[in-house]
Formats: sequence, C-alpha cells, structure tokens
Amino acid sequence: MKLIKNNLPLFLAILTTLIAAAIFGWLTLNKINESGKDQHGADHDPVSPTSPVKYPGKLTEELRDFVAELEKRDADIRERAEDLQSIRNSIEQETKEFTKLKTEVLNLQAQFDRKAQDLESKYIILQQKEQENYRNLADTIESLSPSAAVTLFLQMNKDMDQEPPAAYPANYVNKTILGVLNLMDPRDIAPIFEEMNDDKSGTEESRQLAASLAQQLQKLVVEQNNDDAATLPSGG
Repeated sequence: MKLIKNNLPLFLAILTTLIAAAIFGWLTLNKINESGKDQHGADHDPVSPTSPVKYPGKLTEELRDFVAELEKRDADIRERAEDLQSIRNSIEQETKEFTKLKTEVLNLQAQFDRKAQDLESKYIILQQKEQENYRNLADTIESLSPSAAVTLFLQMNKDMDQEPPAAYPANYVNKTILGVLNLMDPRDIAPIFEEMNDDKSGTEESRQLAASLAQQLQKLVVEQNNDDAATLPSGG
C-alpha cells in the first residue's frame, strides 16, 4: 500500500492507458462485426419464408399448439392466394373474350352502316330516276290530245287491274297516273277530266276513273299541305 501511495501518479497513468486500450479494442471489434454483417447480409430486412418454417423439436405443449396454429394460418393464406390467382386468371380470360366479342360487334355494326348507306343511296337514285320518268311521261301526255290522254290513262289503269284485287284499296288508281298528274300543269289536266266526263265521248269507265283520280288527287294535296305545315317554323 505504501508503494502505491508513493507511485500514485504512475499507477493512475497505467490504469488510464489500460482503460483507453479496452475502449479502443471494443470499438474496433464492433466495427469488424458490423462490417461482417453488411458483407453477409445478416442485418438485411427479413424475407417471408417460401415454405413452412422448421421449429426446434423441443417445444412446450403451448408452443407446439401455437406453432400448429401459425402453420394452419399460413396454409390458409397460401390457399386463398391460389384461389385469388385463379379468379384473376378467369377475369383476364373473360376480359379477353369480351374484348374480342366487342370488336366483332363493332365490325358488324360498321358493315351494317355501310350497307344501310349504300341502300339509302340506291333508294335516292331510284326515286330520282322514278321522278325523272314521271316528268318525261307528263311531258308526253301534255303533248297529247285530251282524247288520247284519256285512252292512255284507261289502259294504264287496266294494267293495274291484272294484279290481285286485295293489292289496292277501293277506288285506288294506278300510282303512275297520280304521279304524272301531280307533275302536270292544271291547265293541261282540266281538258282531260272534261273528256272523261263528257256526255258524248265519256264512258262509265272513264267517269269512274275521273272520280277516283279526283278523290286521290284531293287526298294527295291534303297530305302535301300537312307535310308543308309540319315543316314550317312555329310562330313565337
């Protein structure tokens, strides 16, 4: 004890050196351990196991039950994941089939629209052609004498009589005659009607035709007036 007291400064210096060496060694060892862990990935984030975990064999009854419950839950989760994947695959397949059907429907709709436009164009052309034929026939009849025009109308109306009786309503006349008269000047129509109703040159057939034509023309004029009125803007 007297020796320590006499050499107290030296003793403290040696003790301080030993403590510093211990601290330095401890820090160096920690750095080496941390470096080794980084290189081997020991401290990386844990990864979910891809298969059931094997636990030590020596477990208490309570721990074995707990482990069994965990394994059961893990199996249920895996089964649900497989079911969800199967459902996802089914939805993807149905989506592909729906997209295919939708494309086919759109293609059919496009084809139908093209055919409808083509038919409409042909119908317009036929209407224009029919109107042109009516106009040419009207010009021809206007150049005839009233007697010749009546003879032509009677023949045209007889041609219609060759068709089944149920094809036309009562007192209906050949639509070509109506179409022609609708395009003719009223001043040219009047002499023809006078010829059909003439006491000397007219016949029962011509008088009946004149009555039917007058009735149909009047109906046609009313329909045209109604159409024109429907297209006019309403007053405010």
